[in-house]
Amino acid sequence: MSAKPLRYEDCVQIIRSYCDNNGLNFAKVKDMVKCSGKDFFLLQYHDPNKGDEGLYDETRMPVVLQIIRTNGKLLIHETEHTRKFLAA
Repeated sequence: MSAKPLRYEDCVQIIRSYCDNNGLNFAKVKDMVKCSGKDFFLLQYHDPNKGDEGLYDETRMPVVLQIIRTNGKLLIHETEHTRKFLAA
């Protein structure tokens, strides 16, 4: 049986802990676009002043945090955009 896709509910605790331990603003997470698959969960930033049709107008949404499931464990990774969009 294959693993179910990761959901926000599966990742919220690790995201909250990561933000708390790294001086990031967890409250900003609620406004992020959430994308997931079988072994990953992404938080992406959507600029409301840019296109509002997503893939249809090719609006770029930088990945802010990445959670990967490896051997049943959730691992969180910063990107070059993490500090910019989750600054306290």
